[in-house]
Amino acid sequence: MSEFPYLDLCPPYAPIFGFVGIFLCVSLGSFGAAVGTFTAGRAILTFSIRSPHSIMRLMLPVIMSGVLGVYALVVAVVIHSSMSPPDASNKNATTYSLYKGYADLAAGLCCGVSCLAAGLCIGTVGNVGVRAISFHQTTSSNQAIIFSHFNNRNRKANTKTTTTTSTNRDDKSSESTPLFEMVSPEQESISKKNVESLFVGMVVMLIFSEAIALYGMIVGVMLSQKRFACDNNFYSNSS
Repeated sequence: MSEFPYLDLCPPYAPIFGFVGIFLCVSLGSFGAAVGTFTAGRAILTFSIRSPHSIMRLMLPVIMSGVLGVYALVVAVVIHSSMSPPDASNKNATTYSLYKGYADLAAGLCCGVSCLAAGLCIGTVGNVGVRAISFHQTTSSNQAIIFSHFNNRNRKANTKTTTTTSTNRDDKSSESTPLFEMVSPEQESISKKNVESLFVGMVVMLIFSEAIALYGMIVGVMLSQKRFACDNNFYSNSS
């Protein structure tokens, strides 16, 4: 303990920890939001080339990634509002303690790292989920087609064992067989059910991924409420 105990509890460099906490909170939270938006948005825009009418429905991962930046902003504002400048009436002595600085640094790290982890989860789930939905939704549309190339090849192979007359007749029938067939109503109904199931599953995974950042924000706000200030009475008693 030094001759002036207030310098040990409230040194001039104590606010550095609070500002670093704000920096880490906003930067890591924004980076997590950017990663989630980039990863999921790339898959959404790729799918919108074939099905532009479904782009608004699949924007959920991008929206939830953007909310991560809001969580980080909230914690950063709470930390900044609890910081105080040096007291000009008391020889510019700082009232911001090391205890408060460590608490604000922990709050910023807690929220920032949580938002970064949530952004990685949301981006991965959104990317894979959108690709799976796009695959099944393409086959469920009325204009979806399936290749029957292998069926035509087998049909031509079977006609080689028949007589010349029947072979010619089979060749004509095989030539008249279209290379593309419309998906049956049963297959279309099954594909639509698969799309709905995949979408519901993706939403559930996105919600729990977003909860990671929400937990970090709640704990960050709790930590930022830890206070110990070196007020004028503390300085007068110490001197």
